[in-house]
Parts: sequence; structure tokens; C-alpha cells
Amino acid sequence: MMRIVVAALLALAQAFAYAQEPAPVGFAAVVGQYFDTWDRDRNGQLAYEEVERLLADLKTTGRSAAALAAIRSFQGDAVGQRRPVSRDFLMREATRDTALVVRPAFEPRYRDGLARIENSRRELFGPGAPARDGIRQGHIGDCYFVSVVGAVTQRDPALVRKWFQPQSDKTVRVSFPLGATSMVNPLTDGEIAMTSFAGQQGLWINTLEKAFGSIMRANFPASDFGISVDAIASGGNPVQTIRLMTAYEAYIEVIRSGDLTPAQVAEATGRVGKILADCQRKRKIAIAGTSARGLPPGIHPTHAYTILGFDKDVVTIWNPHGNQFTPASDPGLKSGYPTVNGRFTMPLRDFVNVFAFLAFESDIALRTNVDGDDPSNPNRKP
Repeated sequence: MMRIVVAALLALAQAFAYAQEPAPVGFAAVVGQYFDTWDRDRNGQLAYEEVERLLADLKTTGRSAAALAAIRSFQGDAVGQRRPVSRDFLMREATRDTALVVRPAFEPRYRDGLARIENSRRELFGPGAPARDGIRQGHIGDCYFVSVVGAVTQRDPALVRKWFQPQSDKTVRVSFPLGATSMVNPLTDGEIAMTSFAGQQGLWINTLEKAFGSIMRANFPASDFGISVDAIASGGNPVQTIRLMTAYEAYIEVIRSGDLTPAQVAEATGRVGKILADCQRKRKIAIAGTSARGLPPGIHPTHAYTILGFDKDVVTIWNPHGNQFTPASDPGLKSGYPTVNGRFTMPLRDFVNVFAFLAFESDIALRTNVDGDDPSNPNRKP
């Protein structure tokens, strides 16, 4: 009898403990807690520049950083257009069900940013790093960069690791193969929330994005960039990134600018197939880009994808978002393609009907900015 009573009391105590656990703190609660602290000029609004300064501050951490990253991702998109936001606006748009302006709503953006802050391993390289598998693009528009990082890392992770030289003052010197170099300061929680995620692999991908952003900002000093990643946040050209990361020339092949006739599909299939076969044989980087509309379910518009392989007229592709997708019916142009961690396959004939262009590495070595010598890449077979 005593054992039964003790067991019952333990069960009751455990249930009471669970009931006392605090509920997850959402975006609206964080705004209510921190808005007055964030609003340093006391004008009742958060300007884009105020949010940028807070995100760049190492003292902005955890939930506060995640909420600010969600606000910044809205202010930086086509709808937000860097406009100031008030407490009332943030509260009104706080959830997916009530959001009228912000899509996706602040809450899922905040949750994702907080997960990146809490689950990123706080060292440059964790176990197995660097590796393409496990990368997920962040809340900035740098798919043209992350897609190339994924391709280069897939081809030669040891070479990518050599780009990083940690310094005694906790900065990291990043040197790209073409010669561009950047000294990267320690990442803030806000930068981690906004940039890509590699989980237990560490912060190498975030550091790489910050380095590239610093290089771009230095090359465009007149532009209105706040934190370093601003300079790469609004789209770009994968050709430029391929050159930077391989020190080889790269080109764009336009596949289509609209719907194709059967004859045009046949022509594009032969033309693009030759490029993909050459890239596969020589282990060259290839990136495909989509247009703005008319795409199968699960395929993102105006987005860059990595070509992982090409064999027997089947293309293996990776979405830097690392998404999951299950077609509602048989795979194809109407229902989409089964996708696991961003990876999927499609026939070449479908590929030319989906993708608008192909950016690819050539056999022409470029001269570096550092010493003028032709770069060597033992992993390539030109």
C-alpha cells in the first residue's frame, strides 16, 4: 500500500512540475518585453538602421536577437522596403493567423531564427565540417552564394576548410581562391539568426557569408549597406561567386525565357545536356536558376539550385533551403518532385522546362588578385 501511495505522490509531483514549466515565449511577448530597450531614440518606432545596429551588437542575444532578425527580414524584403515599424504594427502582425502584411508572419520567422541561435554549434568547425549535407540557407537572399558553397563543398571539403585561418583575437581570416580576403569578427546572435544554418557543423557557413558580405561592401562603398550580410542579401549572380570560389572563369547559358515548343525543348535538351555532361565528367560547378512563375509545386521562384550530378538524362539537384516536399500525385511537371533535405532528381527534358538559366565553371583559369599566378585546383580535371 505504501508503495502505491509513494508512486502516486511521485506521479502527482511530476505532473505538477510539468504544469509549472513556462510556456514557450513567442514573438509578441519578446516585442512587449524589449521594444522600449530597442527604441533608443524613444520615437515609438524601430527604423531599419536601429535594427541593423542592434543585430551587429554582441550584447543582443537570444530571444531579443531572434525577434530583431525577424523584423529585419521583413524590413529588408520587397514589402517592408526598410520602413520603420511600431510596437502596434508588430503586435498586430505577430501571428500567422492575424498577419495581413507580413508573409510569412513574424512568429515563424522568429522561431526559425531562435532555433538557429540555440542549435548552432559555437565553434568554427564542428564534427564532419564542412559538408554540403545539413546546410540550410538563412533569411537573406543569397541563394546564388549558398548554392555555390554547397557545390564547392561537395566537390572538395578539405579545400574549403583551408580558406579559413582563425586568429588569436577570435577573428577569422577568410581567403577565397580568386584572392579576395576578409577578416571576420565574431558572429553576433543576430547574424546567426539571419544567415545560413549548419547545425553541429559549426559556424563556418555563417562566417563565409559574413566574409563575402564584407568583400562586397568594400567593393561597393557608396551603397547603403548596414551589417556585412546586407551586401549579399538581395540576390546576385552565381557566375561571380563561382569565379571567387574556384578561380576559374564561369559563364551563363540561357535555357528559356518563356514556355518552349516541342522543337525548342528538343534543342534545349541537347544543348544543356552537353554542358551538364561536361561538368559531370570534369567535376565542374554548375548552378541552375528558376524564373518568377510557372513552376511545378515545391520549386521556388527566382532561386538558385546546385547541380549535384547528371547521369543518363537524369539531373540530381539541391535546393539550398534544404526543404522537404512530397508530390500530391506522380512526380512530374504538374505535381513536383520528391525532395529530401533539398535534394531531388528530374529528367533532363523536365529540367529545361523548369529552369531559366545555367551558370557553370569553365576550363579557363583566372589570375588571382594576390600574386598574379594561375591558380591550381588538384580536384579539377580540365
